[in-house]
Amino acid sequence: MKYLLVIDSLGSGGAQRQLVNLACGLKYKGHSVYVFTYYPKFDFYRNLLVEAGVVILSLEHVSGFSLRIPLRIAYIIRYYRIDVLISYLDSPNIYSIIANIFCLCRAKLFVSERSSYTANPGFRWRSFILYLLYIMSDGIVANSYHQSHYLRSFPLLCRKTTTIYNGYSFTSAIPSSTPQGAITFAVVGRIGARAKNSLRLVKALSRFEARNGFVPTILWAGRRETDCFSSHELVSIDKIVNASAALSSSIKWLGESDDIAAILNISHALLHVSLYEGLPNVICEAFIAGRPVIASSISDHPRLVDHGVRGLLCDPLSDESICQVIEDFFAINPEERVVMGLNARKYAEKYLTLDRMVNDYESLSINAFL
Repeated sequence: MKYLLVIDSLGSGGAQRQLVNLACGLKYKGHSVYVFTYYPKFDFYRNLLVEAGVVILSLEHVSGFSLRIPLRIAYIIRYYRIDVLISYLDSPNIYSIIANIFCLCRAKLFVSERSSYTANPGFRWRSFILYLLYIMSDGIVANSYHQSHYLRSFPLLCRKTTTIYNGYSFTSAIPSSTPQGAITFAVVGRIGARAKNSLRLVKALSRFEARNGFVPTILWAGRRETDCFSSHELVSIDKIVNASAALSSSIKWLGESDDIAAILNISHALLHVSLYEGLPNVICEAFIAGRPVIASSISDHPRLVDHGVRGLLCDPLSDESICQVIEDFFAINPEERVVMGLNARKYAEKYLTLDRMVNDYESLSINAFL
């Protein structure tokens, strides 16, 4: 089959990572695969596609809505005789739906939801309009059961919606051994971003220091965001960290990293206390590395972590809860922490392989033509 995958850019985001994984996986299975983006200057994952032999198509775009984008997608569908069109994220989903309307030789269209609805009324109204457009797709793929359940609450979307978890190529047959020495936590996420809950995590670490007299080593990978909300968050974060010598010396700001596995390999666990998610790449990567996860009790996290089995859960809206769960992790004996990590790896081997994800998309595509 000929697949066209559409996304805004090849930047370092989680959705971009998964679309690239899918494109490479489909290519390895012998399909013709094309990827279209409209912010080509963000090319963090470009080399992975080039190495896999995936054709990259792009259009220079500045900002705002532009009819040039769906018109170009429609042209690509006709010119390359695309069989299946898959889009990731809201704006690419909208552009792909419009393109398929323009196109006389329609491709089978699957739009993909990579995040989660929230209680924010403005967001939900925007989502409602988007879901009306989804009626014109051949299927909707969510990467979490939590989001699929929500989408199925819309009668016309119920039968169109399916869940396909993220998929990964495992670079090692067995997870690395747990590092020796004092407990070290990995934190991966954009610093200051609303969803990542950075400020509340820093407050929890400050509370931990006040109660325990020290701060565990934190290896924090992620770029510092620059939007208005994040800028205010960063001012507060820096103020708390700079006021404590222990926090300043214990939090290692690593910046954006393309080797999360290396960070996880020298950590005892992942700390991930986000406010909302689809299926986070970093939790999946921690499982692959055989590391337990301390996560917020939102979205699919309870299903993934299964409190006490593959990690621990906390309330992301409470820095007291986050602090307490870190203390709880310290209270677990080392043998139990190792078992949690092994349980995490077994889960990844069963549910998070690239072959499983690609097979699910192939089945979806084939069934659309029946």
